Amino acid sequence: MHRSLIVLGIFYRFVGKVMETGIVTFFDIKACGFYRLKKNAEELEHKFGTLDEIFDALQAWLDDKSVEESIPWDTGTHPLRARTYSRGVAVDPDTKDRVMVMYRALGSAKGRLHAVKKNAPVGATENDTVKTETNGKDYIWVEPCYYWIIPEYNKIASIIFPHSGADTPRLSNYIFNFVVNHGDFGREKDTTSFTRARSSCSEDDILISKTIFKHVDENGRKCNCVFKFKAEVTKVNKPGTNILDVRDKIVQTIIRDTTVAKVEDTRQPLLRLVSNVLSDFLGTEQTKFTKPKKIEVRVDGAPSEEEIKQLLDRNVDDVDWVDVGFVLKDSSRPLWLKKYMARTALIVSDSTGDEHFSPEKLLHEIKAVRDDLLQTILYNEEVEEKSLKTAEA
Repeated sequence: MHRSLIVLGIFYRFVGKVMETGIVTFFDIKACGFYRLKKNAEELEHKFGTLDEIFDALQAWLDDKSVEESIPWDTGTHPLRARTYSRGVAVDPDTKDRVMVMYRALGSAKGRLHAVKKNAPVGATENDTVKTETNGKDYIWVEPCYYWIIPEYNKIASIIFPHSGADTPRLSNYIFNFVVNHGDFGREKDTTSFTRARSSCSEDDILISKTIFKHVDENGRKCNCVFKFKAEVTKVNKPGTNILDVRDKIVQTIIRDTTVAKVEDTRQPLLRLVSNVLSDFLGTEQTKFTKPKKIEVRVDGAPSEEEIKQLLDRNVDDVDWVDVGFVLKDSSRPLWLKKYMARTALIVSDSTGDEHFSPEKLLHEIKAVRDDLLQTILYNEEVEEKSLKTAEA
């Protein structure tokens, strides 16, 4: 079934209801578990540990925690590390799917959050802000990030709503820190070593720390292991075209983005004066003198192979205009990056966006349309399988 028809079908289930739409982006889990310690870190030899086992252990660890206690590292030892919390994990007993709600802390550790007025002037001496504090109450200012874990297909998916964000590298870091600091997986020792800093501006050595886990196989052979968790955006395998395969044919790169442009205020002087003087009474949003402006930049030539991989691995903003395109030799029709990312939409009913979703709530919404949501990656795997058969023939 075509993806646009799937989304349309889901949409009609909620006609006439208050709802909120989330953009679902799928990620392939490239590494999860404990791998034999080797000199070549890219050479993976999995020894033990599954996605189910890792998240079962995480859920058990979180069960008796408060939000403040859900940070999986010592904040005293790492006071400058960006704080990441969890609101919990829900699991579907039938599919073993899980939904995890992660919180990104906003403001300082003491709860201070600063804001600036939208119409505040820009200048070398300007610094006025509005400060929001907890006033002695035990609050943490946060932004939610929603993740759907799908062991059946060895994938995770970020779900971005208007009230939420996504930070998959932070999720990976959270899981890694939980395992090495709190997981009961045969942790044996920490090792430290010094290596030359990668920065060409520094001649100092940097300290590298590794947590070693012991493993004994069925024959009694022992080896040292390290934990790895790595996820990459699922690329859409379109028949006949792969951006990396055609990189040598790219003659032009197109970058599309949006900004905001000012619009001239054509109202009468008296009305402008009244609006400024009585802004609290009239409301500051009653008239806007800015509008979105579309930007397109064309650069001759092609990005490097590594740059294309980085573009595919990052989340492109879900705005119709924002995208990166590639013009091929002897073709006037660009290949657009978004068409190569496995994405779909989840519509949540009875939501105005004023509240965050609990893990159970979001898991319930996903389960109702799970087959439709998974059509994106199932179709992708069909195309990949056909491509492999064609290459082998």
